[in-house]
Amino acid sequence: MAIADLYGVTASLRNLVRYNIWRIAGISINVSDLPPEKADELSSANLNLHLYHAMEDPAKRNAFAADSLGPFPIKESPLPLLLYYVLTPHSIDGDLPDIAGQQRLMGLAMKTFHDFPAFDENLKMPSPPTSTPQQVFEPSLRGAGSRIEIIPRQLSPEDSINFWSAAQNRTARLTAYYEVRSTLIVADEPERRAGLVLGYGLGVVPGGRPRLTATSSIQTVTLPPALGSGILQTALFPAEAGLGSTTIPSAARVTVTGTDLGDGTAETIVLNGPQGEIEIDPVANPDWSFSFASGSAVFTVQPTARVLEGGAIATKAIEPGIQALSLRRRRQLAVSNGPPRTATSQSNAVPLAVAATIQNITVLAAPPRLRINLAAGIDAQTYANRTEIAVAGETYLLHPVNSPSPVAPGEFTAPTTSRFELLLTFDPADGQTRSVRLGIAGVDSAPFWIAP
Repeated sequence: MAIADLYGVTASLRNLVRYNIWRIAGISINVSDLPPEKADELSSANLNLHLYHAMEDPAKRNAFAADSLGPFPIKESPLPLLLYYVLTPHSIDGDLPDIAGQQRLMGLAMKTFHDFPAFDENLKMPSPPTSTPQQVFEPSLRGAGSRIEIIPRQLSPEDSINFWSAAQNRTARLTAYYEVRSTLIVADEPERRAGLVLGYGLGVVPGGRPRLTATSSIQTVTLPPALGSGILQTALFPAEAGLGSTTIPSAARVTVTGTDLGDGTAETIVLNGPQGEIEIDPVANPDWSFSFASGSAVFTVQPTARVLEGGAIATKAIEPGIQALSLRRRRQLAVSNGPPRTATSQSNAVPLAVAATIQNITVLAAPPRLRINLAAGIDAQTYANRTEIAVAGETYLLHPVNSPSPVAPGEFTAPTTSRFELLLTFDPADGQTRSVRLGIAGVDSAPFWIAP
């Protein structure tokens, strides 16, 4: 996201805690954002979420705009920040702390951040006192593909005591620490420079150079009975296209927003990723179901695309991983000193993740095994060495292909092109619900669960 107000993130986190505690426990509370020692003085505060440190994300700094022509391209990229929060309870009973109430509210707040580790502007929750659904995001964050990620910080009890010793001379209080990732500070508008003029062209071109702002997609997840069952649909920013998805709407359906995107007659989509550059023409790829409007382009990512390569039509595979997506436009212009020429313009690039789709999972006994069947689009054997699989947080390792030893518990194989198989380290008939995480080329598939 690209905003200028740090407090919008704090206010959104406060809304999340307040609304979710009302939703799951029916308790209306006040969440303040003061320094913890000041929150003690506020008799109405139940929980306090205080931003005590902010820094630039070192993993994403110096990410220059790929199409920048200005002398200082770094200022044309949003500033990625890491925000550090401390969560403390402050409920009182008369003149004394309400210890039982504080610990109950602390547990509910920690469950909230566990259940919603990432959320965006589409998240709505019932709010006190009437349970009317309200957007969790503050208005200043909406409309720009905003997203907040929450990561608990694992401080030891001794580190927590040091934190409070530096803040005040008293017993360390019940505390949880969180790291929040956001891209906050608005980037400058890009600068442009003209080259040497060798001839002039005449032509009428509607609109300007295409510019992209965001990609999005809809992820559909079927929850297990332990999590309430039902279907959960989440808008993902940037988009994560699940190859071979059969959900409605399809998880492979991607929406690109921007300005001056044209009508599709002169535009193509360009993907730069593990497979190199692929230019996808809507006319040559009708199965991609392109739909263009001035401010958006919608298409369904397919496992392959027909492209022009070396003067001939070829079929190229769309590989899983992080892709850079841009829009390319070609128009014919009359030139003063020769025949008409093709004028090509290209937008900036925005991210698009391409993931495998889990078709279903099967639990087998004697010995206990788990089969993960993939939808069409990704070869399990080709990408086995770039695959990460975890069950209930336990990571499974790839069994060496040429190893003479049998597969051991905690290992997985790719026996066919459409399936992974894991030798489990537990008894799947013990009645517990466990999450299954599958990541290929750095992109996770939609979550699945082993459920009784």
